[in-house]
Amino acid sequence: MKQINLPERTRYRLCFVRHNVFQVFLLLLVFLPSFLYAGGAENGSPQDTKKIQGVVVDESGVPLPGVAVKVKGEQKGTATDVNGVFELVIGENPDAVLEFSFIGMKPQEVRVGNRLHIRITMVAQHTELEEVMVVAYGTVKKESFTGSAVSVQGDKLTQAAASRTSAVQALQGNVAGVRFSRTSGQPGDLSSIQIRGIGSLNESTAPLYIIDGVTISSGLNMLNPEDIETMTVLKDAAATSLYGNRASNGVVIITTKSGKQGKIKVSVTYERAWSSQAMPRALKGFYMNTKELTEYSIEALKNRYLYNNNALPWQSNYDPNNTNIQEAARAYAMQNLKGTAKLIHPDDPLDGTFDYSTADLEKYLTHPREYNWEDVIFRTGEENKINVSATGGRENLNFYASLGYVDQKGIVIGSEFERFTGRLSVTGKIGRLVDFSIGENIGYSIKDEQTAEGGYYYSNAVYGLGQINPSQPVWLDEHTLNPKPGFANNIPNYVANLSQVQFGTKQLSSISNLVFTLKFTDWLNFRTVNGVDINYTQQKQVWTPESNDGAATNGYVWQYGSMYQTLTTSNTLNFNKDFGKHNVSALVGYEAMKYLYDNFSGEGQQFAYGDLMYLGNAAVPSGVGGALGKDRMVSVISKLDYNYGNKYYLSGSFRRDGTSRFIRENRWGNFWSVSGAWNITREAFMAPVENWLDNLRLKVSYGTNGNQPSNYFNSMTLFSVTAKHNQQAATVASSYGNPSLTWEKSYTWNAGLDFSVLKGALRGTVEYYNRLTTDLIDWTNVSYMTGWSSYIVNDGKLRNTGVEITLSSRNIDREFKWMTDFNISYMRSKVEDLKGGARINHPYITQEGKDVYSFYTREWAGVDPETGLGTWKMNTKDANGNVIDRESITTDVNEADRVIVGKGYPDWFGGLTNTFTYKGVELSFLLTFTLGGDMWDNTHYDVVTDGRNIGWQNFRKDAGKDYWRKPGDRAKNPIVIYNNPFKSSESTSTRRLLSSDHLRVKNITLAYNFPKTWINRIGLAGAKVYVNGNDVLTFSKSKYIDPEVGMNGMSRGIDGWPMLKSWRVGINVQF
Repeated sequence: MKQINLPERTRYRLCFVRHNVFQVFLLLLVFLPSFLYAGGAENGSPQDTKKIQGVVVDESGVPLPGVAVKVKGEQKGTATDVNGVFELVIGENPDAVLEFSFIGMKPQEVRVGNRLHIRITMVAQHTELEEVMVVAYGTVKKESFTGSAVSVQGDKLTQAAASRTSAVQALQGNVAGVRFSRTSGQPGDLSSIQIRGIGSLNESTAPLYIIDGVTISSGLNMLNPEDIETMTVLKDAAATSLYGNRASNGVVIITTKSGKQGKIKVSVTYERAWSSQAMPRALKGFYMNTKELTEYSIEALKNRYLYNNNALPWQSNYDPNNTNIQEAARAYAMQNLKGTAKLIHPDDPLDGTFDYSTADLEKYLTHPREYNWEDVIFRTGEENKINVSATGGRENLNFYASLGYVDQKGIVIGSEFERFTGRLSVTGKIGRLVDFSIGENIGYSIKDEQTAEGGYYYSNAVYGLGQINPSQPVWLDEHTLNPKPGFANNIPNYVANLSQVQFGTKQLSSISNLVFTLKFTDWLNFRTVNGVDINYTQQKQVWTPESNDGAATNGYVWQYGSMYQTLTTSNTLNFNKDFGKHNVSALVGYEAMKYLYDNFSGEGQQFAYGDLMYLGNAAVPSGVGGALGKDRMVSVISKLDYNYGNKYYLSGSFRRDGTSRFIRENRWGNFWSVSGAWNITREAFMAPVENWLDNLRLKVSYGTNGNQPSNYFNSMTLFSVTAKHNQQAATVASSYGNPSLTWEKSYTWNAGLDFSVLKGALRGTVEYYNRLTTDLIDWTNVSYMTGWSSYIVNDGKLRNTGVEITLSSRNIDREFKWMTDFNISYMRSKVEDLKGGARINHPYITQEGKDVYSFYTREWAGVDPETGLGTWKMNTKDANGNVIDRESITTDVNEADRVIVGKGYPDWFGGLTNTFTYKGVELSFLLTFTLGGDMWDNTHYDVVTDGRNIGWQNFRKDAGKDYWRKPGDRAKNPIVIYNNPFKSSESTSTRRLLSSDHLRVKNITLAYNFPKTWINRIGLAGAKVYVNGNDVLTFSKSKYIDPEVGMNGMSRGIDGWPMLKSWRVGINVQF
């Protein structure tokens, strides 16, 4: 039967071109109105002299053929032709109304009035069940899908693209069961996500990423969010098992934009953004100023004097009436502000001539030297972003092309990020039997990390801010920078570092795919997807001879280069056919992957010229290294789906994987799933409620997945060929392999209920999952007699359980519209089996029956109001060692007991989106939240020291605001003593444990779409201006620590960048 070639967009919406029965139905719907209405028009009465003409298009301006056009209340009518054009003779009645109807579109009524030409734009009318999702190796209607998956598209992607450079962040707060971690606000940084819990204790917990059918291993940050059409998150085994051994942590499928049939359309977007730290005192305002530090130092030095003289309140020589010793203590403190605390006197000209022995020391307090290094190191971040895209084509050949550019300047001086992206997609047909698509995504980025996290310690300005003496100036005079502004001599001047230190990263990424579909019949086709993901990275770190860090070696250079390449080919035979009320679809196929990495590194010292810092110019080259690795995988895949009358659904899948990461005997693994769904609303007994209950659907699934080790060679004992023996080359064993090693395996139950009421006014999903992961890849201790300390094994079990609720409501659906989307997730991750007993890795413990990332530490009991010493809880035991009291208090930290006191992940997390539209105005905001989790303050040890390290660093502001001073004080912080001997801050305890509960305004967008009647006059197809805010407001117990911590609950350290909030303005113009 001949197929009608409708525009691609229309075919997608109708979702039935593959089925004969639906094609016949479409033919009737397209042409039958023409036959019926044409006769009515010809037989019109003589007074029907007015002729109305028009065109009907969809939201993108693509003409719609076959739209029924009818005069309301009469039999007159026609249908649009292939160009969407119609012509209809009507009467002279000025109140005549035309009705427009088309499958998949909302019906419209238009009053004709005096017009002779009408342009109608029809809006899609999707029901939830008609939605089409991209899933493993194809697409499927949501109604017939028996697994757990969520697709994000449309406005949510657009808003995310407006506020972020990382594509995956579009999922945050929009998908139940997906947790995010983004602990740094450095330009160009990446987010990490987890789907439905913590899938492994030692291996990766990240999902598998698929872009246009191509598996990617790197370069996700090089994908322009503006180029994404949809993102689908696959969560249960029914959705992920076809990806086998790589999918136990879920799958994210990204589908990029492709060409649309019609005239060429161009879209241009420009944005300008400004950013600052998200938390009030995340970094700027984090440390004490000179006056605060002076007062804190005086108290610490004074108490040290009293401690040394046994004159503190709890010591034997304490006499509250002895004012002499108090005065002596203060005098000691003032005299040591320079020598010990290293604070500069206000009158010191810093030329070495100032006599501190005769100085007026009170000026330290009355006229402190204040130099605001924060304003020197920090700035308002800026961003410019430009995107240009074009799409168009004919019936058999369409294209989409885009160019993107991002220029970011971070909030720390010297930090910049540039990214250039490009995409080209060509889709078309070769004859009637072959469809094809060619896609290319390319990205190139330049990242200047002069103040890099994880870089050489003292070159990191974020770390260095706490090491800078606030009484030291930036400039000695208007031409000379202060070379040693820190408490220690090795702290550089970070303004000078701009020219003396360079940390740079360049990346080039390419994701290419070629897809052919050969249609044998309407119900049988062959599809081949072939792709390449290549990523090149070059890193270079330079310390010139003039820099503090490079002075000792007369300059230093480290350079690294790498290439990662993934080749993928998947070939499937696809069957889909109706047999009366029975529908059967099946897939069988073969997939192969090859992964290759190649890297090198080198370093050098002793450079004659600071402006020629290249490895080849190093007088002393050293540290040359490199590696090459290959990994291969082949797979056989199959899937069978059956449904009866769109009421009962059954599905099963099977995949057999073979990987080179294991020895031959363990190389192959089987992964499978079974699932089913029941559309309850299609049952006859549901007729009494069909007026208000649109959909009620139950689904259940069970299946398996795998997680392979990240190291290619853990199953093999490796040998190093770089050793020496008696000055001769030698070979020695370098790692101890385990030939019995195999995959981590996951067994997942999922049960869900989908519902919709009141014609979609409220719809939602409730799901429960239970995932057991066995054969955990772990390290176990072995006898040192073997020559090794540990050995990799499959050992242990981990269980993730949870409940997910997703709700969407159409609250008001008139000219003013209000829609709400809400999701909330409950999650628990527990260790079920761990051979060898509990593992303690400060501050965590891994123990059977306990939560993953359980915090194991002493319980802080506050400050003793009589002594000012810190106290901890301890267990009191009887003579037999049995605990009889867990609430005893001690001031000796060594007597305190460590207990499990919290966990590093939340019980509850989710997001709430509200969207309001009125005419051309759009307002939306996204709130994200977490409840029931804890976080470890990774800065506390360094910046809340209770007097320890006076003269070596600065301290957090709150350390000097509420500390104990005299007996009876009920203070938050203990007594401060220079070189504090009581270790109240040095020792780990719940004093460093905070709640991670928070509510954050993650995204807010206000946009205005200009009326088409305005913009059409100047030749534009569309125009929009908008203002967007990201992370603009946070409600949390802490002002210093951002609650969006790592997946394990660990906050950033003092060398880590703070999270940012940003505001941006943008404009989008379409031609």
